[in-house]
Amino acid sequence: MYDIMLAIIDPPAGDPWIAIMVQKELYTEHEAQILLDCFMNLVDAFTSDIHLPGRQPQMFNDLAVHKAIQLGQGANLDIQFGPLIGYLDSISARLVDQVALKDTYGGMLSYLDMMEKSTQIAHALSILGISKGSRIGVLQDPTVDWICSMLGIWRFGASYVPLEVTQGSGRLKSIIEDAGLAATLVHDATQVLYKDMDAAQATPVINVATISNSGEAVGSNFYNADPTEEAIVLYTSGSTGTPKGISLPHQMVANTIKGFLEVFPMKPQTVLQQIALSFDVSWWQSLLGLATGGTVVVAGKDIRKDPIALTNLIASQMITLSLAVPSEAMSWLQYGDLQKLRESAWEWHISAGEEISSNLVERLKAVEKPDLRFMNAYGPAETIVPHAYEVPYRNPSLALSPIPIGKVLPNYSVYIMDGDNHPLPAGVPGQIVIGGAGVASGYINQPELTAAKFPKDILASSRFITNGWTHVHLSGDRGYMREDGVFVALGRMNGDTQVKLRGQRFELREVEAAMLAVGKGDISEAIAHIRHKTDKDAASALLVAHVVLATDIQQKYGTNGPIIDSMLRNMISGLALPQYMRPSIVVSLPSMPLNHHGKIDRKLLSKSPLKKIAEVSEVLPSPGQNRSTQFLRDVEEIWRETLGDLVAGQALEENSDFFLVGGNSLLLMKVQNKINERIGRNIPLVNLFEASTMGKMATILVDNHEHHGERPTRTSTRDKMKQIWVSVLSGIVTVDDIGKHIGGDVTALGHLGN
Repeated sequence: MYDIMLAIIDPPAGDPWIAIMVQKELYTEHEAQILLDCFMNLVDAFTSDIHLPGRQPQMFNDLAVHKAIQLGQGANLDIQFGPLIGYLDSISARLVDQVALKDTYGGMLSYLDMMEKSTQIAHALSILGISKGSRIGVLQDPTVDWICSMLGIWRFGASYVPLEVTQGSGRLKSIIEDAGLAATLVHDATQVLYKDMDAAQATPVINVATISNSGEAVGSNFYNADPTEEAIVLYTSGSTGTPKGISLPHQMVANTIKGFLEVFPMKPQTVLQQIALSFDVSWWQSLLGLATGGTVVVAGKDIRKDPIALTNLIASQMITLSLAVPSEAMSWLQYGDLQKLRESAWEWHISAGEEISSNLVERLKAVEKPDLRFMNAYGPAETIVPHAYEVPYRNPSLALSPIPIGKVLPNYSVYIMDGDNHPLPAGVPGQIVIGGAGVASGYINQPELTAAKFPKDILASSRFITNGWTHVHLSGDRGYMREDGVFVALGRMNGDTQVKLRGQRFELREVEAAMLAVGKGDISEAIAHIRHKTDKDAASALLVAHVVLATDIQQKYGTNGPIIDSMLRNMISGLALPQYMRPSIVVSLPSMPLNHHGKIDRKLLSKSPLKKIAEVSEVLPSPGQNRSTQFLRDVEEIWRETLGDLVAGQALEENSDFFLVGGNSLLLMKVQNKINERIGRNIPLVNLFEASTMGKMATILVDNHEHHGERPTRTSTRDKMKQIWVSVLSGIVTVDDIGKHIGGDVTALGHLGN
């Protein structure tokens, strides 16, 4: 039987009839009915007018489409759409002495202190004679000052442009040039870095560390910008190789915070702020905490990627609300102290940026915290959060894949559209298209891209038109709406080269363009893709690049060997890209495989054997050379266990770099955990980041040994099994308990009796 069969029966007696037959394993009865309805709608259309062009008739019933459009409308919410700074001023007037901001460096500001400092920053900008509506950069390490800087920029009447320190000077220079900054707010730790950027020599710089938040405020007024004026410019990856700046108006900022709290009312929350400033939800999570009248706790850069330190912070600082991409949250629950989390004040966890896996749901259940609520939030940076869904994760009947993204939030409209931008009814997948107050104004300096990605909303309601919400954003995400108005996201549209790696969305074409640029003619083609060591395991995801060398290079040196390896090492180190956009592995090919249309076959490349992938590692002498060979063997063994097939058949040496042989931040957490379990050394994650070669990691262990005494005796698995056997005699243990005890996975093979 075929997957779909159409039967037209014309019996000798009685009326003819039409049936659609489908494979049960592929389609539900409801989906079969949709197919039959589509067919009959087309039959009716063409028999009514035989001259209709082939693509003009709509397959779907008008009533079903109209119902879907109505279900995709969020509630009408009348709010003040101007700058959110005025709303926060009113909250501050009530909570003068309450703590608003804290950081892990000891910084602490009350609501009064926070508003005074933001006023002083606004005053410093006014002294420079900067025009209203200008763009102001913020290049700072994560402390309480970055939030005061954002609020001070809005108070003055300018636009906030975050400059994430970890993105690297090359990318930051291009952002600074594109944004046309009128000034930049730095602090002591970043002042020298900013001066070193050639593109920034003519831009005024204000060191906010020299601005006091005490004494008389220079007036508590703020510039009451029009709701459509720009509040934030957020840079994301661009397909041309240059980051693109998304212009977010004040009405978007106000609506996404107030609308969310209208649907999910919250008491004052203590919010963890650990997300990079370049990530769209960094400002969202911070403003959410302040809008509830709560406290925002800013994690310092030294612990932002350390799951143990972050979970300890959640417990010690009485964090009630956290937001993270699923892969980051998984690391918290894998390596953090679950007992501390269980006993903590943690009430809300919001997941965003990636699809929620069944593993995350199971690990949240394992925390066994009845008062912990779990939410799935969805939205590209161009719309922030048009959807949110509280996940009933303790419900045993919960369908884990995919977990819904929820109904539409206030003042948004969301449609599912086909390739011709026709709206689709419930149950039919298509592109997620978002309209309303929460849509960005477009991309700065890119009118053609803005026109393509932000077309006119032909379905806008009269209220939307009156408010000027007349454009939609084509998300590039695929999804569908259920009959109850709840939406489900299904990933990116086919053929799209925009991807997400551990929550960071970027364009593969930007990576490819950067590689061609740094190659300076030595590379003729470059293709990048995401590879998973394990299916749907975010921790194993890595960025792989395939390159074709110029003909003269291939003729002289071939496609592999020491000279080619050296060239690839220099290319990776010279990329003007943030770390998360740099390929972990590079493959040199004689030519790119082509599909039957003559196009590069990206799918075939994504399935090429990993054993053909060459290691790209540093060759500089390591401080760890000639140190304890035992620690070096330990590190190599841990790397091979963690990286698996990524390093199978490869020689790992002292100068091999973890991040250039396939490692990433999440896999480094596994290395940290294995070092602690096997060698008995709890090395801070930031130290492992800084010492990413095998020799340097061994050196850290040597230094730690010299400081803390003798190297702990390693307990063999056999000895651990003896210990667990004794435990069994005095109580009941589970297979998971045994696995935790011996530091590995255990499979239950059978029941041994009492």
